[in-house]
Amino acid sequence: MDADSISAEEILKDPDTIFRLKQTMPPLERRNPKNPMDDWRLPIFKKTKGLKVHPTPYTMAGGGNMAFWKKWALEVGGFDEDFTQWGGEDDVFNYKLYKKGAYFIPELGALGLHQKHDDAASYRSEGRAFTKRLLGKKIPMYRHFLSGGDDWEVPKVSIFIRSYNSGKYIKEAIESALNQTYKDLEVCIVDDGSTDDTLRIIREAFGDNRRVRWLVQDHKGPAAAMNAAIDMCHGEYIGQLDSGDLLYPTAVEELVTFMDKHPEYGVVYSDYELIDEEGNCLGTVKGFKKFSRKLLMSQMIVSPFRMFRVKYWNRIAKIDEDLSAAVDYDLFLKLSEVCNIYHYRKILYKYRVHDSNITRDKERLKHCTEEVQKRAWRRLKIKRPNGNCDI
Repeated sequence: MDADSISAEEILKDPDTIFRLKQTMPPLERRNPKNPMDDWRLPIFKKTKGLKVHPTPYTMAGGGNMAFWKKWALEVGGFDEDFTQWGGEDDVFNYKLYKKGAYFIPELGALGLHQKHDDAASYRSEGRAFTKRLLGKKIPMYRHFLSGGDDWEVPKVSIFIRSYNSGKYIKEAIESALNQTYKDLEVCIVDDGSTDDTLRIIREAFGDNRRVRWLVQDHKGPAAAMNAAIDMCHGEYIGQLDSGDLLYPTAVEELVTFMDKHPEYGVVYSDYELIDEEGNCLGTVKGFKKFSRKLLMSQMIVSPFRMFRVKYWNRIAKIDEDLSAAVDYDLFLKLSEVCNIYHYRKILYKYRVHDSNITRDKERLKHCTEEVQKRAWRRLKIKRPNGNCDI
């Protein structure tokens, strides 16, 4: 709206005065092609079913006319105070809310009147350049604002590793993540109270690498370590790598490309290769052709390499920490309750068979698997069937 012809005193005297203001043409980049005077987002809302299938819904929320729960704002740390010039602070705030699992809902019945800007003002042009660089550092989709491809603060992808007495293999596992063809990533490690040389190896090999972060906790078991590792991830996409395993060089790039093109999926997983302690191939494992939630309720079929959107992690309960095995199964059953899962039928991962594999303890694995399934049925509020049934 053009508010040059009205004073604050007039509005205070008669608030309805603002509805008689002259509507102005939006700038070209914010213009609805068919109806230039309408909000430019209206066709997008319609095309994406009210942002339900929009790949980046946080870009559609304008800080000038939005509402949110205070508790959510506090949980994501509020607005980023690095933004000291024009614009950008609401973009990063929205992005943090998105990763936290917030839904972005257009309310078409709410009308906002936006006062036109003086686009020639120097503070706007100077601030725009400053803001673009900050946005490029903090939001992956704005990386093109940066001159250097590696000059980011918040990665698009986090690869998490839980380690426990993994000194024999941990360096090779981390290197396989860092040596990906896709570079916009970090590696997050939680060491679950190792008593061997795992920590010394990590510090010596990666102490100066800004893309590798780790924390140490008392020995609490695989579920607690996995929860802590995922929680420390900053990425929009989260990939899982076990401390004795390896990623194919293109693994991250291929799954990120798929996720970018298919916002309707929250989890994607590949096939894998079995290797021995020396890294020699023992064979390949190709799962069922298509993902089936019905089948997942009876057995773990979400094989490595696995990647999921962090927003869905923040919409489920964490992994049950009383589980000493089948923790991956618990995670992906819970994720299947809030998002779609896709089987990417290509081998992208090397699973190492060794004496420390949790899966070697068949009795413990069987007990925990059955417990995970019981809890999944309880969440559905359906009595667990004796045989096959539809979900």
